[in-house]
Amino acid sequence: MRKFILPLLAAAAVAGAASPALAGEVTIRVRMAGLDLSNPSAVDTAKDRIDTAVSRACRMPAMFRFYGKQAVDDCVADGKAKAMNELEAMLPAAD
Repeated sequence: MRKFILPLLAAAAVAGAASPALAGEVTIRVRMAGLDLSNPSAVDTAKDRIDTAVSRACRMPAMFRFYGKQAVDDCVADGKAKAMNELEAMLPAAD
């Protein structure tokens, strides 16, 4: 079984349409230091960290929240999907 312990996971680019401040795509870095991704609880921790990082990256200023809710939702969904794909690729293969 392969064992991966990576200091950082570069979450996939998040769609830039969510905010005027995000012109293009953004790379989010999520700390994975100390996580043994062969351990299911460590994978859960990694997923929680990804959720938090993507949500922060897609957050819009308060005045844009009402008008940009769909864009924020799309940004979060896209960012999480891409990051989870990267995380899945890092997980040890089942024996």
